[in-house]
Amino acid sequence: MSSTSLMISVSPDESSLRRGLSSIHVIGIVVSSIVGTGIFIRSASMMQDVGAAPLVVVAWIAGGLLSLAGALSYAELSTLMPRAGGEYVFLREAFGRPVAFLFGWMRFLVGAGISAAVAVGVATFLADAFSLSAPWSQTSLRIFHFQWQLEWGPRQVIALSAIGILAALNCRNVRASGTTQAMFAGFKIAVLLVLIVAALLATYSRGAVRPAVATSVNTGAYGGFALAVLAALQAYNGWVYVTMLAGEVADFGRNYARSIIAGTLIVIILYVLVNIGYVTLLSPSDIASSNSAANPEAPSVGAKLARVLFGSSAGALMSVTFAVSGLGALHCALLSAPRIFYAMARDGLFFRALAQLDRRTSAPRAAVVYYSVWAAILTLLGGYDRLSNMAIFGFYLFYCCNVIALIVLRHRWADTERPFAAPGYPWIPLAFLFASVSMLAATLVRGSPEVIWALALLMLGLPAYLVFRRIYAPPVVGPTAPT
Repeated sequence: MSSTSLMISVSPDESSLRRGLSSIHVIGIVVSSIVGTGIFIRSASMMQDVGAAPLVVVAWIAGGLLSLAGALSYAELSTLMPRAGGEYVFLREAFGRPVAFLFGWMRFLVGAGISAAVAVGVATFLADAFSLSAPWSQTSLRIFHFQWQLEWGPRQVIALSAIGILAALNCRNVRASGTTQAMFAGFKIAVLLVLIVAALLATYSRGAVRPAVATSVNTGAYGGFALAVLAALQAYNGWVYVTMLAGEVADFGRNYARSIIAGTLIVIILYVLVNIGYVTLLSPSDIASSNSAANPEAPSVGAKLARVLFGSSAGALMSVTFAVSGLGALHCALLSAPRIFYAMARDGLFFRALAQLDRRTSAPRAAVVYYSVWAAILTLLGGYDRLSNMAIFGFYLFYCCNVIALIVLRHRWADTERPFAAPGYPWIPLAFLFASVSMLAATLVRGSPEVIWALALLMLGLPAYLVFRRIYAPPVVGPTAPT
């Protein structure tokens, strides 16, 4: 094995990125990026799919273990190539720059739609808590057979303010951003622990739990359980963000992998315990009738549990909690995703300005600003739900590619020293690959037009790749393959 692989995998040009993230920061980023609003909402649709409380809990466990399989796979890739950009770097080394560019292209164009949706979600939760006024103006616009709703009002002001403030925070040095993420993670863990402990005390004080009987919802047996697991996977989605920051983790060989695993395990434990609280204190029908696509106006299952535990006044408090949780996820997205575009620009495959680092903070400020401005535009344009659907499809498509990349690089770089090797190889990575393929299949079965547009945008990325490669200078970064 080569003992020089780690030294070669980080180029001198990229050493100007400060390795300011500690283990606590990495764990905080993992926790904060995963824990959004899914844990307070997803169980409703999952109950509709399976119809029985125990199966909801099992689905959360299964989704958590599959997400851990993904985290283990990415941990090997990240410690093998500890550079800014994460998945972009993995795909570039395994399949070449065109495939890597397509990933970054999708992350920028429609991935920002998820950030826009989170920002508007934060404003929506605050509107529920403080009764904000209706939009001041509304305009409907039809583009490419999609109806876009342009709005301007208090919610848009709040959403844009959130993006602007959090983007400014991420223009500081990475250690300060990591500390902010750790604080968000601490808040989210505290909220979930309060719910868990209160649910445990309420269960003991009542002396009995609600029977875990089936609901009246028609389910499809194994198919229903599979859909529930897929819903859980979406709620666990987010751990991948920390891989984009691999070039800024201190002592990455020792801290990085264990921090990703620890953060993912913390979330799994919290999610499962919260759901045990749901199924013990709420009836299956209460859970199934909570906020979901089938019941868009109903309170969330998290809000229902809070009302059972703390009374009717807990509704506004939960809305604020949801908003703060969303802010943490938004901060993480605005921190991590720009590292992809920074890496692309350094390879001469994106706008040259994005390859620059701030001299004072060593942060890719231009990349943060560009991405944040685009997210803000999508916030005003509306239609971010459609963009989010496109992005989720693209994310899972490239999850599949990255697991295949792990297998390819295992063979191509067989003699390379690996600070961390995914345990249970190849079965654990293959389990995550199967879950990702299932997510793609479920999306295709739904026949969503967003899938067609997502594929069309990917194809549009091919001529865009040629344009960027022709316009900008040759790559400024030397070869990164370990020897």
